[in-house]
Amino acid sequence: MGAWWSGSITTFLRTDPGQICERLAHQAAKRRFQNEPAQLRAWATQVDLLRETLTAMPEASGWQIIFEYPIPRLGGRIDTVLVSPDAVFVLEFKVGARSFDAASTAQTEGYALDLQDFHAGSRRHPIIPILIATQGPAVSQTEPLLLGSGVTVVQYCNAADFPDVLARLCARAASSIGPMIPADREDAPYDPVPSIIEAARLIYATHSVADIHTARADATNLTRTSNCIATCLNEARQQNRKTIIFVSGIPGAGKTLCGLKAAFATGHPGTEATFLTANPTLVAVLREALIRDAVAQGQKRKVVEHRMESTIQSLTKFRDHYVSRLLECPPERIMVIDEAQRTWTAEQAIRKSRQRPVTLTQSEPAHLLDIMARHDGFAAIVCLIGQGQEIHDGEGGLACWGEALLERPVWCVQAAPDVIGSDTLTHLPSTLSVTTQRALHLTVAIRSLREENTPRWVEAMLQGDIQSAARIAQDSHLPFRLTRNLKDLRAGLRKRTRLTYRCGLVSSATAKRLRPEGLGCEVPHMDSAAVAQ
Repeated sequence: MGAWWSGSITTFLRTDPGQICERLAHQAAKRRFQNEPAQLRAWATQVDLLRETLTAMPEASGWQIIFEYPIPRLGGRIDTVLVSPDAVFVLEFKVGARSFDAASTAQTEGYALDLQDFHAGSRRHPIIPILIATQGPAVSQTEPLLLGSGVTVVQYCNAADFPDVLARLCARAASSIGPMIPADREDAPYDPVPSIIEAARLIYATHSVADIHTARADATNLTRTSNCIATCLNEARQQNRKTIIFVSGIPGAGKTLCGLKAAFATGHPGTEATFLTANPTLVAVLREALIRDAVAQGQKRKVVEHRMESTIQSLTKFRDHYVSRLLECPPERIMVIDEAQRTWTAEQAIRKSRQRPVTLTQSEPAHLLDIMARHDGFAAIVCLIGQGQEIHDGEGGLACWGEALLERPVWCVQAAPDVIGSDTLTHLPSTLSVTTQRALHLTVAIRSLREENTPRWVEAMLQGDIQSAARIAQDSHLPFRLTRNLKDLRAGLRKRTRLTYRCGLVSSATAKRLRPEGLGCEVPHMDSAAVAQ
């Protein structure tokens, strides 16, 4: 999981407190966080309080202690995690705080819920969140029921009461499945990677997918694929040639993350990159998330907005701009195309643009290749290809790219062997000259949240296979329900939603029966700024 410092309680008590704080400061500097004096004092206070508390608890000698435990989904880090054989204690310290505010409570509970939902080593054991306001008042609180796994209500205490509160909770904790091994729990797999928005912010800030990779131990080829793309780009740059790289993989395997890494981390002046997507909502939200981060670091919003306009772009607007300006060359030498298999065939492009200001005369892949070919020397296109996804009418798939490339031999093609074959729609043609790289194919799904049976249950219900749906629901940890009463559905969702979570509805784009309920399913003219907010 990439904790900044971890070890057994015995090791913790034997280690000089200054060394631990120095390690935490070093880890912060590596991630380009500022080591402000207040943060350094907070770490020192935490370490001292924990040493005093745990020294008086000899039964804790075999526990594990973890400082600055990263939570990618929430974009934060838990101050401290204590792992006993019977429970996981999530500790959030507010050094100097004199009260227990709602935001701190929500943060503490959110961390605990995230471990329950997504961390395999925590899911079947009690998780006890404790908010410590060091200067806060003494709190009289009913101790939680510990009836097995799950997250308890947040416990409150000040620095003086923390030792007693921890000792009482430890005495009450009793796992329903037997003790766990604290050291093994830290290395247990963390199921998801961050959402695409959180991941984009992390990659843009660090130019690395390493922190995302450590969030999921079995996603070993995420970093390998990113490194392979970087190597291909560097070789093409050094040889001053044009190259196109096809990154393939199953849905949810991390193709977009690898594409964002390629777009954000060129590291070479004069070889700027742009990330293109035909999803206007994704453009608006990604831009806004990155702009907010930059503004929070003291940059001017107008300057950042201008920079983001070229970093993340609408594929449609980019295409039309340069098709209508035949002599203009884009400043970016690297183009990353999300969902490149959905680009239009020549017939679809001509038909769809007939009544538009910019008329297309060939397929989208052909236009995009010709636009990037205007560069003298090095130019690159990284195509992110989603496999196992339906191709809609007018979408050309890999075959369309293959046809365009056969007519443009100036482009060197690199792809995984999986995308070359006889299937004329979902594969590159076997007659195309391709340098194969197995690392360009992602095979492990890392987007799945909590329960991989969810899509199977939905598919069974849509097909009317009640027996399969019932069997899937019985074997699942999630509460699958079926109702035709929208009012009851909403009430049930709100009742089950914890403090830091939000509930929502997902519908088909053609669910016209929901419109009388005030649920608009089509928003083609929604303002992008409103979407981003």
